Amino acid sequence: MSGGSGVTWVAVGALAVSLFTLGWNIMVAAKRRPRLEVGLDRKPYEVTVAQGEDDYGDPFEDTVEYISFVVSVSNKGAESLTIYDLGLRSKRVTIGVRDLASAQGEPAWEKTWTGPELPATISARGVLEWTIYEAATANFGDDISWRGFADRYRPSSRPRKRSQSREARARVE
Repeated sequence: MSGGSGVTWVAVGALAVSLFTLGWNIMVAAKRRPRLEVGLDRKPYEVTVAQGEDDYGDPFEDTVEYISFVVSVSNKGAESLTIYDLGLRSKRVTIGVRDLASAQGEPAWEKTWTGPELPATISARGVLEWTIYEAATANFGDDISWRGFADRYRPSSRPRKRSQSREARARVE
């Protein structure tokens, strides 16, 4: 009887160690998983515009100030992730970089965005930035409250339509 009881305690001890190891591995996997954070900043930039010629035939130029939006996407996890699309979103309008990239050739003199080509891979604990210029947002007015968004690339399914970021500081008034 004492021999069977010792085997039972060894089995219970082995079960406890295996459950602890399983819990530890789940915690480490959750901590290492890619976590997406989106930030949005407004930055002014100046463009020199030719206005014609003065009385002496010299070109007359004027400097115009515009607003650009810098969307920064950071990966807080220990594994890399791939971004499918990102951009600006409000309650009624969404401006995605993929849409801007497909329409980039329309007004050839105006650039609408700069940054890495999509899909873009962000390394572990890395940050990538895209700039969306006023040419992309000019048709929507100045009264829109923009929020930055980024969609992760998921090879097994279609990309999500909703933003992966719900943070208040990604909002620009």
